[in-house]
Amino acid sequence: MEEENKQGFSPEKLAEREELLRLCCGMNVFQAIEYSKKLGDEEFVEMLNSMLEGMLEKGMKKPATFPENYYGRFYTIRNGKVLLGSQREKIRMDILECLGSDQGDRVKQVIEYLLDQNEYEANFTTFKAKFARFRNALDKLHGYGLIKKETVKDTTKYSLYKELAPLYREVIASEAVTSMPFIRSEAAQQELIEVKKMEEEFNDYLKELVTDRIEETIEFGKKLNMSFIVEYLTRMFGQILYFDHLLALAHQYAMTDTPVVNPEGGPAFKTGFHLALFGAPGTGKTFAVKDLMIGDPDKGVKGHGLVGLNRYCGGMTPANFIRIGEAYQGKRFNFVVTEFNDWFRYKGMVEPLKNALEQGLIRYETKHETVGPYKFSSFFSTNYNTKVAGRFDYTVTISDPNFNAIEDRMLVRLHRMTKERFKELARSQKELAMGRIKMEFADQIRDHLVLVYAIQTEHELVKDRFKKKNIIIREETFKKLEQATNLILNQLKEQVRFSARVQRNALKLASAFSLFSFFGQSGEKLEITSDSLDLALKFFVEEIAIRQKVEIETTAVLQELGIG
Repeated sequence: MEEENKQGFSPEKLAEREELLRLCCGMNVFQAIEYSKKLGDEEFVEMLNSMLEGMLEKGMKKPATFPENYYGRFYTIRNGKVLLGSQREKIRMDILECLGSDQGDRVKQVIEYLLDQNEYEANFTTFKAKFARFRNALDKLHGYGLIKKETVKDTTKYSLYKELAPLYREVIASEAVTSMPFIRSEAAQQELIEVKKMEEEFNDYLKELVTDRIEETIEFGKKLNMSFIVEYLTRMFGQILYFDHLLALAHQYAMTDTPVVNPEGGPAFKTGFHLALFGAPGTGKTFAVKDLMIGDPDKGVKGHGLVGLNRYCGGMTPANFIRIGEAYQGKRFNFVVTEFNDWFRYKGMVEPLKNALEQGLIRYETKHETVGPYKFSSFFSTNYNTKVAGRFDYTVTISDPNFNAIEDRMLVRLHRMTKERFKELARSQKELAMGRIKMEFADQIRDHLVLVYAIQTEHELVKDRFKKKNIIIREETFKKLEQATNLILNQLKEQVRFSARVQRNALKLASAFSLFSFFGQSGEKLEITSDSLDLALKFFVEEIAIRQKVEIETTAVLQELGIG
């Protein structure tokens, strides 16, 4: 015991040494106990390797028990060579990487199944009979060296490393794994490939920005504000059309899901919202939410939105969206859905899509399949056609009576094909075709948006350089919103057809607008600027008129509020 204390060996280390001596040298228990105490670490490793080399030089077979690989807490064997030290931290990370892959759910089931078996092993026939489509998971684990694969007399056997059994159990039970989203549907596993490509596109763009354009972006950001954006968009698209593009751009900034807090620092809400432009066909809805945000080189349109984070859903069915949604768990993307009403021509879509809009748990079940439940955390920007009659009255061309539950969860803007709108559309189309709409600030705005998004989501490339900002909401903002609400309610002669969500939408929009001045405001918190609030209240008045489907004297309301 005195010699053990001099060497500083713990009981666990002695036990591992004894096991290695038995496995590698064929010693009996008593010999192993004696030799395990005598040598220092380097001498012990050298002795094991020398004994093996001596056996091979003499043409002797190494003991059948000699492991090709062994992963202890103190010693490691890789490819038949004994090494000092443990590789368990790397193995832990490899297990987590496999669990976080597109095969994660099946990887977890393989490990759990083998942990329950005698000797931690099972043959491939057993796997094939018990599980469906597990070959890729087995290959992934074997490729990472996390399980053993042996073929004897046409029988392929898979097994765990016995010494790693406690580590497997520890990782599987860890919070990192229990809270990990697993991808079960085949469609979602395929989509995960696209998700990684889109994330890489964003990361590559951000890396180039940080390396080459960071100072210019900050300087541009110091002069960027609500007035700058409004003037820029109005110059390109006119007084009527610009607001659609402003909403779409604000929606991109809102995807930061920036916390909005009260003066005491308590949470009020977050900026993220879903956007819907709807109304008469051909009024420019798709251009605003898709072309200008993503970009369309064929039309000469530069992208202004987030790079790589807008998932265009053209031609996608709602059922397929629900399937691939698993691949977006814990991620923040924008789903661009043109002709959103087409998604509701399928039975049973309202409930899962309502849950998606609420960023809740999605579950979809038919006779043939079950998808989910999984948590959805992304956003939508959509458009859809409706029949428009009069200034505010419209009829949704969707038979599902519960569709209003979907509309109620989005920030909405009605499009009517007025003479003025038609003229502006015709003018902007001509100017774009003739190359006279230059979009000269598109690149700078996109850089600013990407940088703000990266800061607010604490991206690895910028989190050590920039501090995330919250938006502060003050009593005065609520008072002005309440004043606008009361002025509108006083005009109504029938029951209210809109919910309190409309007020929340206005506050979210004002907060998103304030992110334009991220670098222009020097404080640790962003204030909701007066021009941001005024524009949000203008929209608020219009949105209530749309939802109420009645004429409201908006000019009088805005004058009373002091908004021009």
